[in-house]
Amino acid sequence: LRGRSQDAEADIRRRLTTARAEVAAFAEYDYVVVNDELDACVERLRAIVIAERARLPAMRPVVTRIVDSFSRKEIV
Repeated sequence: LRGRSQDAEADIRRRLTTARAEVAAFAEYDYVVVNDELDACVERLRAIVIAERARLPAMRPVVTRIVDSFSRKEIV
């Protein structure tokens, strides 16, 4: 941050303080993505989005329709 010479020292300190607290609380997060290599980071984020879309809360309407379709049809 300092090497870029784009932020005031107070802003850098505030950002680093926030980062320190976020890193210390890593166990509270469901996912951890380390922004060390852009392409790998983007792929991890995509994987997280895909996984979240497959979780039961997101899929409940679809699953409910499937379950309901079984109760409406006679099983042969």
